[in-house]
Order: sequence, then structure tokens, then C-alpha cells
Amino acid sequence: MAREIERKFLLTNEQWRSDVSSTSHLAQGYLTTLSAGARASVRVRIATDSAYLNIKSMTLGMARDEFEYPIPLADAAHMLAQLCS
Repeated sequence: MAREIERKFLLTNEQWRSDVSSTSHLAQGYLTTLSAGARASVRVRIATDSAYLNIKSMTLGMARDEFEYPIPLADAAHMLAQLCS
């Protein structure tokens, strides 16, 4: 288990674009939880040729629990198409 610390930055202009050295294509979706009292979010993400299932606690604040597991690419593609919102 990892502990994630959220960091957000506000950019004031487009100068950062000249420093980009590579890009990656990402596709992601969230598995919907039916419970209003859900305590975690579940995300499926495909990054180029890898896929991951990510679970994050819904704890408010800067830090929260995070779990991430590699999953088969075909499974992730199916989940994104059929199960994710």
C-alpha cells in the first residue's frame, strides 16, 4: 500500500509546453459504486501498453491510501468498454 499526497499546480501560461520531452496516451474510467457511503474509488487505466486497477480511499485531505495493481490489457479494455462510467 502506498500513501498518495495530492499536489495541484496552477499554470499561468503555456511556457511549460516547450519542456515536454515525451507524451503518453492514457485511457481511464471509474467503476461506479452504488453505495452513497462508498469509502473508495476504483479506477481502470490503460497507459500505452500497460493496464492498472487503482483503488483510492475517499479520505478528505492531502494524503490518502492508494493501491495499484497491474492487470491484463484485454481485461482493462473490456472494463473500460463495459463497466466504467
